[in-house]
Amino acid sequence: MDIGEPLDRFVYVAEGEIEVVDPYTGWLSGLAATDAKGFAITGAGAGQADDYATTAPGIFAVGDVRAGSVKRVASAVGEGSVVVSRIWQYLKDTRAKPG
Repeated sequence: MDIGEPLDRFVYVAEGEIEVVDPYTGWLSGLAATDAKGFAITGAGAGQADDYATTAPGIFAVGDVRAGSVKRVASAVGEGSVVVSRIWQYLKDTRAKPG
């Protein structure tokens, strides 16, 4: 990586070390949409009203793997705590449907 070279991945600098982080979303291939960098597309970008819903029913994405998210631990934890109730509601609604 050279200075001025455009980044296609996130870079974290801590104590003089550089670490390039790629999202672990390869398993989503064919299930839910990801952007060019491999981050899961959620919310309006995925045609969903829920901020954390992907293009695949029942698959939600939060934290560092979500396109457009703030790549910080505190943000990921916050998103995780919010999405729990939405997953619960999804499961409740799915279970209530006959068939």
